[in-house]
Amino acid sequence: MRRPPVVLGLFAALACAPKAPPALAPARPALLVAALEPLADAPPRGLPPRAEARLVEALRGVGLDVAPVPAADFGPALHTRRTPEQRTAWLQSQAGDGAPLLVVVAAEAHFYSQIEGRLRWTVSVELLLAAPSASDRPVVHHFEVPVFLQFLHEKEDAAVDAAAPVIARQVASFAGAWSGGL
Repeated sequence: MRRPPVVLGLFAALACAPKAPPALAPARPALLVAALEPLADAPPRGLPPRAEARLVEALRGVGLDVAPVPAADFGPALHTRRTPEQRTAWLQSQAGDGAPLLVVVAAEAHFYSQIEGRLRWTVSVELLLAAPSASDRPVVHHFEVPVFLQFLHEKEDAAVDAAAPVIARQVASFAGAWSGGL
């Protein structure tokens, strides 16, 4: 009768050994400014609550400990600061020393047309990512999400809510890859 080699027994013992879960890196602190830019000349306001909640959940999924900034704190200031550099400088000055990563998501919803009884909207998104030091230039990523709404009374908030899964996925993917390289 032939005996199994000792190496095979060693592999069997190792396969049955308890395994420790992989150690997760600590979450990086980040400030999230999620704004809906109105088409009229008005200050930005916050994203609809469901859209912001999806965004926070997606960013936490890529290892960012996100703290959303209330819209009342940034609306008027972002209205007068239009370029990414101006917005980054202002937000970092508000965060003070030891500022965490900045994630700014600014969305605009535009009515496009009516197609076969459905209303086509385009949600344009500008994602701004900035490292804690004020000397770093922010990274800006633009993308658009087309959505169809069914009713005439649905406006910008409904368009952003409909686009929220795609926005959250895109922002989390880009922010996760970017923050992993810091």
